[in-house]
Amino acid sequence: MPRSWHIGFAANPITPPAGVHLAGYALRKQGNIGVLDPVFCRALAIADGHAGAVILSCDLLGLERDDIQKIKTAIRRQTGLATEAIFIAATHTHSGPASMHTIGIGDRDEAWMEGCLRVIIATAVQAWQRRQPGSLRLGIGETDIGVNRRGKIRQGSIHPAPDPRGTVDRTLTVLWMELQQSGTATLMVFHCGCHPTVLGADNRRVSADFPGATHRFLKAMLGEHADALFLNGAAGNVNPKWMGDYNLVQRTGRRLAEQIVEIGQRSTVFLKPSVRAACRSISVPFARLPSESQWKAAVREYEQALQKAKDDEERAVLSACLTWARRMAAKEVSREKPAGITAEIQILCLGDLVLLGLPFEVFAETSLALKRAIPNPVMVCGYSNGNFGYLPPAQEIAKGGYEVEEAHKFYGYPAHFAATAEEKVVNAARELVESVLW
Repeated sequence: MPRSWHIGFAANPITPPAGVHLAGYALRKQGNIGVLDPVFCRALAIADGHAGAVILSCDLLGLERDDIQKIKTAIRRQTGLATEAIFIAATHTHSGPASMHTIGIGDRDEAWMEGCLRVIIATAVQAWQRRQPGSLRLGIGETDIGVNRRGKIRQGSIHPAPDPRGTVDRTLTVLWMELQQSGTATLMVFHCGCHPTVLGADNRRVSADFPGATHRFLKAMLGEHADALFLNGAAGNVNPKWMGDYNLVQRTGRRLAEQIVEIGQRSTVFLKPSVRAACRSISVPFARLPSESQWKAAVREYEQALQKAKDDEERAVLSACLTWARRMAAKEVSREKPAGITAEIQILCLGDLVLLGLPFEVFAETSLALKRAIPNPVMVCGYSNGNFGYLPPAQEIAKGGYEVEEAHKFYGYPAHFAATAEEKVVNAARELVESVLW
């Protein structure tokens, strides 16, 4: 019997109540005070008649490894899907509820998080139960919503200026699906790499940022029957071109929605029904760790700097860094500090298309390197199967800046990843793809 696509979709809100902290900025200490737009968990179920998979996209900064395991175990029990065929990603909005155990950038509410995980699981099961015959087309184009954020570093700062000439993976990939039994029902998966940080630390209202606005504009353009799911890509060193207030969220969302529709409607490449999936765990090393005396010195330095802080922003950042240094110093005494992390790389092949899930804030250079190494069309998806923070290429580590010198502290790691780490991940991902495709 010939294979055919069967597709299902579900979406449920995960909007927190007032008071739950938002994630992503050290300056924002209080809980949220309301909602600009709701945040969602969205799920796409897809099967080829023999094998199937579920793709989840959550409007969160990221998910912890334990959360991923709980979600996958529950979905496997309720659907029979293989664990490696359950693809879980976060959009990385910086105006969503705190969902990770970070330092100084949003405290996670465990009671709310427990309910959120139940919604995520239920959404995946709903999508799986709603499968119906459909078609799947692939469209590939470009978007101009992002800009490289790691230009020249200003003297006395760790924050580089935007670099309009810097590297950005501008690829916009669109999966365009028509559901036969629903007549005109249209579903889309859209993928590009850009930080959802149009809204800054001064915002205290819940928002999915530009991905949420994109969903709303797609519905306005295609009708309420249409729906979509966003997978973020190589956003580690890419910010939105327009940053500021909610009007710019709308502007970015409208621009991206227009590009999605143009690419999707002219796409003519039909993907043949075939679902394959695989996972591989690898060890990713940290850079050389400081000594016990260096940790103690860091604690003293941050204590002194905090007393001299000039404003609330500097005070908030230094307070988080001091908490980090104290934790690391305590771990040094008890010898609990890890030399690296174990990360799971995942691939999901839909026909010839490869979805490559990496649990990092991936840089544009990494995405482009993987696309050069893999002959099939590839969607390099960051924030998938967890979020272990920035994975800079060796040349970017040498440059320094926030992503190298500071970000690991908010993630609670003793150091940034080693200069060899990114190459190790790229090689492991390429080998995993080769083992499945060839």
